[in-house]
Amino acid sequence: MDDLIIALPCGFSVKYKEIFYQKGKFPCPVCKSHSITSQECLNMTRNKMIINEFNFDQKKKTFTRCLKKFEICKIDPKSFIDESYENLKNHLDIRREEIKLIADRKIDDYYEKLLKIIEDEKETKLNEFETRIQQIPSLEQEIMDLEIQNTTEITKKIEIIDCYCAKIENGIKFLNKAKDDLITNNWIFNPGDDSFEMESLFGEIDWKEDSKTVEINDPFVDEGFDGETFQQSIYNFSKLNREINSTSSFKAKNSEWKILVNLNEDSKGDKTLGFYLKCILTKALNDLSLNVTAELRLLHLVDHQKDYAKVFNKVFIKDNYAWGFNNFISLDEIMDQNKGFYNLEKNYITLQVKLKFDDPKSSPIPLKEKKVIGSVKWFNVKNGYGFIAINDKNEQIFVHESAIVKKNTNQKKKSLAEGEQVEFDIVFGKKGFEAANVTGPNGKSVQGSIHAMNTKGKRKKRAKSYCAKDDTESEGEELFDFEFN
Repeated sequence: MDDLIIALPCGFSVKYKEIFYQKGKFPCPVCKSHSITSQECLNMTRNKMIINEFNFDQKKKTFTRCLKKFEICKIDPKSFIDESYENLKNHLDIRREEIKLIADRKIDDYYEKLLKIIEDEKETKLNEFETRIQQIPSLEQEIMDLEIQNTTEITKKIEIIDCYCAKIENGIKFLNKAKDDLITNNWIFNPGDDSFEMESLFGEIDWKEDSKTVEINDPFVDEGFDGETFQQSIYNFSKLNREINSTSSFKAKNSEWKILVNLNEDSKGDKTLGFYLKCILTKALNDLSLNVTAELRLLHLVDHQKDYAKVFNKVFIKDNYAWGFNNFISLDEIMDQNKGFYNLEKNYITLQVKLKFDDPKSSPIPLKEKKVIGSVKWFNVKNGYGFIAINDKNEQIFVHESAIVKKNTNQKKKSLAEGEQVEFDIVFGKKGFEAANVTGPNGKSVQGSIHAMNTKGKRKKRAKSYCAKDDTESEGEELFDFEFN
């Protein structure tokens, strides 16, 4: 694209890249006798035709690549189908094992509960029997002491014998009841119903509702806006979670860009929308940087005067990372129907990015020195930054964890150990000179701080940067240590 020959209003011709990256009005790069704008040149009919022809050729090439991939699928479509469903089957297998563990645990827990009832009952019986045992000696003594006096007259004697027999009968009943209560179990087990809803326990296979995005093939420019504007609608918004969702990519300044979104929590525990811009510079720009002013907007459904926006300025270099806001706007504000951001019926919101670029030719990577050797003066793992003392120089360089390109693989968080030797480049950042491309000596991995050892299960905190601001001095937050697809 950069090498396309573009006509100028004066009749001369130049390469596309010589006018496209210019801002505002600039002198004609050939005749120098008049001023032009890049948009004025690009709007010329002949230039539109050239650009359209180029885009036409690019789309045909893209179609050819897609056709080749399709032809590969035609060779063995069943294997591609099997592969695409393998993950689903794996989820089922995992769930089956989970259900087995859940069922075993619940069965064991309930079994132990029933055993506890039995043990409690046995303990109660034993206590009752021991109480009766204590009553036996007195009962036995009382029965054995019963004697019939021969001197008693017959009528009285009959009454005494009846009374004694009744006492003996009660003693027999007492003994039999004590014995029967001891050896008799009055409990029975009633098996439960074998039928239950497996679907509610195991789960079901549902149609996957992916997050849909508005396809944008070519950039469009707002009237009166000297830059490029892209927007994407996020459907199934109510299902947004902590996982980073990446929209379809768009191209600007010969680089690929993506909008990233996720659900976060602010310091108060309230849910917020994370809104970021990801840049992937092309090989042609590997030795350049893009100085970008980005306006991230949540669009109002009806009145764009009520859009919600935050702005940051960032120099994107060849590293593949994103920049934006962890807490762009609260979820409550988005879902509030009076605010007008969320379409409840269709379950979507629309995000927009407005980009303004400085000429990359005037923004080379601000490199001061390469392959510098130094030792780490100190490094705060929690805050993610520190200083490196340059060997043989009375100079210290600021270093941020994002500059570490080869971290200790045994550590989850990027860090540096106090006193360790490192190799790095020195670049000019927003606040002065700072370290970049930090590694151990000879490009090896850094040692890292002992305070950054892996802590399984702990949530990784994102480091904050103060370079992104809007009109209300909102704090920008960069995503570090994030793997992009």
